[in-house]
Amino acid sequence: MEKALFSHFLRGYVDGDGCIFEQFIEIASTKEMCEYIRDFCIDVLNINATIRDVYNNPQSNTKLLFINGRRQMKIFLDFIYDNATMYIQRKYNQYKNIYNSIAV
Repeated sequence: MEKALFSHFLRGYVDGDGCIFEQFIEIASTKEMCEYIRDFCIDVLNINATIRDVYNNPQSNTKLLFINGRRQMKIFLDFIYDNATMYIQRKYNQYKNIYNSIAV
């Protein structure tokens, strides 16, 4: 998928299955999708992302992807919200509320 289109896809994923907290971003998905997003973060955005088991259950295919650290969060959030016109307002407001506290 093209990088420009992937930002819209990721924004939809965060809107549907993600959470934006002050200290981290969390996305719930399948193991394969979490690995795909993690690899994109590492290879394209040059940020780290980690994958954890849900409820410490390694047998489950549902995983949690985490992006920690203010610099990394800012890069990720700027990527998914840059020139965005469609988003869930509540999550966009979370991004804007913490944006000023995220230093690069």
